[in-house]
Amino acid sequence: MRVDLSRSIHEALCTSERRAAELRASGDLARSAQVYREAAKLAAQYAHYATGDAERARRLKRSRELREWAERLDRGEEAPVPARLVGGAQAKDHEEGAQPDELRERVTGLIAKADVTWDEIGGLGEAKRQVRLAFGLAVARKPTGVRIEAAPNILLYGPPGTGKSLLAAAISNGLDATFFDVRVSSLLSKWFGESPRLVSTLYATARELSPSVVFFDELEALFPTREAATSGPERRVLSTLLAEMSGVATAGGKEQVFTIGATNAPWFMDEAALSRFGRRVYVPLPDAAARRAIFEVHLLRRGHELSFPMDRLVEASEGLSGRQVAHVAARAVEAMVAEANPDLAQLAGGRRTALARYELKTRPLEWRHFEPALAVTRPDTSPQTVRKFENW
Repeated sequence: MRVDLSRSIHEALCTSERRAAELRASGDLARSAQVYREAAKLAAQYAHYATGDAERARRLKRSRELREWAERLDRGEEAPVPARLVGGAQAKDHEEGAQPDELRERVTGLIAKADVTWDEIGGLGEAKRQVRLAFGLAVARKPTGVRIEAAPNILLYGPPGTGKSLLAAAISNGLDATFFDVRVSSLLSKWFGESPRLVSTLYATARELSPSVVFFDELEALFPTREAATSGPERRVLSTLLAEMSGVATAGGKEQVFTIGATNAPWFMDEAALSRFGRRVYVPLPDAAARRAIFEVHLLRRGHELSFPMDRLVEASEGLSGRQVAHVAARAVEAMVAEANPDLAQLAGGRRTALARYELKTRPLEWRHFEPALAVTRPDTSPQTVRKFENW
């Protein structure tokens, strides 16, 4: 699975643009030009993560603009100050917050590469079946004269670390859809009225780039109960989000936007918000068969061998989440590699060329490689909490 750096590059780009404008305003044109050139490089890197030709062209255009501004400053000419800086630094009115172009830029910064495949998700057979069925019903062509209701909004709930985000990424990858990976902080703003505008811009962009999957993690923070959402701004964000979720078009129209929410605490969510999710899928802690499948994905399918029966490992990891099982496997491999390559740390302290020529040695994984990680990894979810999920 490739590492997606688009979000960190986008944040660095916005920071560089703001810094360059501040330097220009202070009269330090030379340093401002230097920072604009750095921002131009970041914008070009950001273009590599665009999911479509139009978006890639827009980001490359931004890179050229930033480079041209740097050249103009080098010549002592005036360069425009961008009106799209994060935080509304150059906005017309501080109370209005970001301008439309900046809102669009912040929303496209949420687009991530969904490279997860179903084979990379160990276990979760029933959850995977339900999710695939829901999207199959929504996307497949319906027989003439037959109406089949589909659920474009799915709620994934269960203990932390059980693979909810992996399910969302896998379905987005399977649909070849634009994947918006949304965190709570991405939609919150100190400017009056800006958060609802961000939500509207998010769904407008998702419709434009459809088919799209909008994935909300920690959904309980975006959809608190009406009693918890005591402030006016919180209620406006909630109302806007509910309206957008209800208004998106499903299969049969030109636009397909699917909303997937993940929560570790569904009982804290607003009832009106819960009603917008036509399908709710429980993603449980992995049982013995699922833990075996996860270890196989992270060990055997990656070319590693075990010198002891897999059953021993499955039994020792009882109660752990899928994320914790994957962590134990990764730490064991790391311990084995360090043991088989005693000079690796010393090489890493030298020149990169010598390290690049070095080929790692591996050996079968032994129980001692797993013991340290298993000793410090305790279940994140208590049996009482598991029963609470099952009863919800």
